[in-house]
Amino acid sequence: MREQLIKAIDYAIDTDNKIYFNEKKNRERILGARTICVFGTGAFYIGYKHFLDRVDYVCDSNPEKWGKVFCGCMCISPQELFMMKDVAVIIMVSQYREIKKMLDDNNINNCYFGDLYSNVYTEYHNGEWFAKQKKDILKVYDLLKDKESRRIYSEVICLRTAPQYAMNIFGELETYGEYFNTGIINLTEHEVLVDAGAYNGDSIIDFIKTVNDRYDKIYAFELEKNNYLEMKKNLKPYDVGKMVLYNYGTSDKNRLIKCSGNGVDVRVTDSGEIAELVQIDKMINEKVTYIKMDVEGAEQKSLDGASKIISSYYPKMCISAYHMLEDLWQIPLKILKFSDDYRIYMRHHSPLAWDTDCYALPDKEK
Repeated sequence: MREQLIKAIDYAIDTDNKIYFNEKKNRERILGARTICVFGTGAFYIGYKHFLDRVDYVCDSNPEKWGKVFCGCMCISPQELFMMKDVAVIIMVSQYREIKKMLDDNNINNCYFGDLYSNVYTEYHNGEWFAKQKKDILKVYDLLKDKESRRIYSEVICLRTAPQYAMNIFGELETYGEYFNTGIINLTEHEVLVDAGAYNGDSIIDFIKTVNDRYDKIYAFELEKNNYLEMKKNLKPYDVGKMVLYNYGTSDKNRLIKCSGNGVDVRVTDSGEIAELVQIDKMINEKVTYIKMDVEGAEQKSLDGASKIISSYYPKMCISAYHMLEDLWQIPLKILKFSDDYRIYMRHHSPLAWDTDCYALPDKEK
């Protein structure tokens, strides 16, 4: 695995990271077709369809679905698909190898959905940048605490920089139980949870169910106002007396910003709604035992804003490490700068480039 990781890094260096531009090329190739068809009618399609501006048909191998309507689109058979002219297919099935082969064999223009959104929030980095990062990339590979973490880490970087060296696709790396049920972290009846990027409260509800409603306190931070209001509504059936809910984002210092977007896709922009970012260290004055963080690319700054809590109390952590490619290695290294008494693990939780998480467990607690 280490050897393939080295090959991927060297490929990015030698080619000046040309794969970065594949996303744009894929979009132009697929979205320019006269007819767009999605292959797949299940949860993947339903969950991610809103990212697509136009879908004319859906297709499925199951004859029972042919002729039925899914999310406003008629389902056709593969045979009908093969007869179409100037059609492009977006594959929305996580285990897509056989489907892609079938489409390729029939000369159908196609692309896996994830390859239309492969860069997440990552900016372009050239080969010289990768050469400077190579040492740190390999350092993190070597310090990861189990074989599965090294596999996930190596495969994710390969898939995002040089997929010809990856042995798996993202759907084959996916595991369930993100944040609280991976088997890596053990929760007690006295957790004090910080949920940075709490969205609509879904992860908090998952936490409460995981600990059977036995915990000490929850601090939740959500930047986007509508998400925050939905979170308050969703958490009403639970013990809100043990919760502190903030309509703030998190960062390395307190400041006002502008943001735009909705749902899980909220970003800092030059225009939009005024919102407030805060340091976690300045908002909490007690021992924290667990930090969950998914803040749309602001994880590194948010960790800096929680440095006092981390170095004082050694909380368990699950930090999203996928928004920026460099987060995959820079977040583990940042955590270890706060304290070298952490064991670092990696897991991946979606069929896309999204939801690769860094788990940090203290060797001792304070």
